[in-house]
Amino acid sequence: MRKKYAAVLDVGSSALHFMVAERGLNGTFIIKSSAEVSYSGYSDQAFFDVSELEKAIGEVIRKAGDVMKDRTDVLYVGVPGEFTVSYCKYFNISLQKKKRITKEDVDKLYNAAFTARSNQYKLIARSAVNYVLSGNRKVSAPIGEVSDTLGGFLSFTLCLGSFLKIFDSALRSLGITKTEYFPASLAEVLYLFPPYERDKGGILLDVGYLSSTFTYFSGDGILYEKSFSLGGGYIAAKILNDFKLPFVVSEKMKRTVNIGYNPFSSAKYEIEDDNKLYSASVTDVNSSVKEVLDAIAEQTARCIEEGVLNYNGNITIYLTGGGISYIRGAKEYLSGRLGAIVKCVAPDIPLYDKPINSSVFSLMDAALSRE
Repeated sequence: MRKKYAAVLDVGSSALHFMVAERGLNGTFIIKSSAEVSYSGYSDQAFFDVSELEKAIGEVIRKAGDVMKDRTDVLYVGVPGEFTVSYCKYFNISLQKKKRITKEDVDKLYNAAFTARSNQYKLIARSAVNYVLSGNRKVSAPIGEVSDTLGGFLSFTLCLGSFLKIFDSALRSLGITKTEYFPASLAEVLYLFPPYERDKGGILLDVGYLSSTFTYFSGDGILYEKSFSLGGGYIAAKILNDFKLPFVVSEKMKRTVNIGYNPFSSAKYEIEDDNKLYSASVTDVNSSVKEVLDAIAEQTARCIEEGVLNYNGNITIYLTGGGISYIRGAKEYLSGRLGAIVKCVAPDIPLYDKPINSSVFSLMDAALSRE
C-alpha cells in the first residue's frame, strides 16, 4: 500500500515553514523534508512587503520542494488568523423520512446553511460545534445515525481574497497548481486538544512574533476568533527603543529575561555580541517587557468580554506560539493580569514539543487527515 504524505506551508508572522511528512507511530510524524525562511511578516491583514514574501515563498519551496514532487502534488497552506473571519449559525434541514445519515446529507446541511457575506472573502473550512438529530439528540458525528432531520451549530471560516491571490500566483509560478487552504487556528484546535477536551470548550491564545490570535472553540467549531497585532517582536522592539541597543542584542536579551525574578538593585542582564558586551538593568528591562505583556493581556481581556459566552470569571487560557511562551515568568504574569489560569500547550512529539511548533504540526495533522 502506498504511503500517504502531505506537504504544508505554514505562514508565520516572521517566517515561512515548509514541510513534507508522513504519519509515524504513536502520534508522531516522519519528516521527509523541512525548510524555513524568514521574512518581514504581516500586520493588520496586510503583508509588509509582498515582493519579498513572493521571493520567500519561492526560496522555502526550492529548499525542500524536490521531495514534494516525488510524494504528493497538493500543497496545504495554513492561513493565519489575521486573514480569516469565522462565524457560527444554527441550521436544520428535513430528510423527508427516517434514514441513515450519509456524507451527502451532511454536505447538504452545510451547503444550505452557508451564505456568502462578502465577495472579499472565500470559504476555506466548515465544521461543527455539534449536530442535532430528531428528538433533539446531540452528536459529534452524525454519519451512520438514523434520523428524519439533521441540524447543527455550524462554524464557517473564510479567507481574505487578497491572501489567496498572492499565494495562488506565487505558487503557480513555481509549478504548484493544486493548493488547499486551511485556517491555522482551527488546525491547532483540532490537533492540540483531544475530542473530550474540545467538547468542554476552551480558549487558545496563539502569540506569534508580530501577530496573535484568540480562539474560543467548542467541539470541532470556532465560536469566536480575533487577531491583534502584538507578539514577541514587540518586546524586542521595546527593549531596542528603551535601551538603545542593536536589534540582534535586543532579541538575545529578550530570550534571557525572567520577569518573575526579584533582583538586587544593581543586577543587570548582560549580552555579548560581536565581541562587545551590552548590559541593562534587570528591573528596567523587566518593566519594559511587562508593558508589552500588559498590552497583550488587555487585548485578550477584550476578546473574553466580547466573545466568550457565559463568562463567569473562572477560565483557563491555553497559550501557544513562539512569541512569549519561552519567556520565563510571562505565563504567570498574564495569569495574574487576567485573573485566569494560563497553561502552555504544544505538540506531544519528542524533540518538537515546544509551542513554537504548534502551528506547523497542527497543519500537517490536518493535511494528512485529508490526504
